[in-house]
Amino acid sequence: MRWLWLLLLASTAHADGGDFHVAGNVGKVGLYTGGVFARDRGAGFLFGGVATFVHLDDDLKWVGIQADVGLDTNGHVDTGLRWTLGPEAGYAVFGGQAGYFGERVNGDTRAGMFGGIKITVGFVALYLRGTKILSSRDDDVGIEIGVQGKYPVLRDWD
Repeated sequence: MRWLWLLLLASTAHADGGDFHVAGNVGKVGLYTGGVFARDRGAGFLFGGVATFVHLDDDLKWVGIQADVGLDTNGHVDTGLRWTLGPEAGYAVFGGQAGYFGERVNGDTRAGMFGGIKITVGFVALYLRGTKILSSRDDDVGIEIGVQGKYPVLRDWD
């Protein structure tokens, strides 16, 4: 079973004398796309950049931080920026994340929080997260689903 997990974590595994290891620090950057739903202003298309820094151990547990920033077509209002920053943690390909969420809607900057789940296989992550705006009662929730493509730019093995 361990070999299956190592294959799924191929972008972070390395060989050392014939043994495979995943322990170490990995920084990845890339792009994401998706959609956001369940809000008063209508569904929106998302596109932007994402960066993560994660520490993995040989037991396949990982903890890290993720940030993303992108464009949200905002349903029936003008396109605006959307961003998140927060910790993430998981086991093997499964993870969870939570943190700060911000967006620009009709010229106003709004702040809140998000929480979600993700599945990461190699260079690709699928995610589902909910958002809650705390600075306004208007159009204050959203459900986001998307895909991230991330390439490792930093690898520091234990």
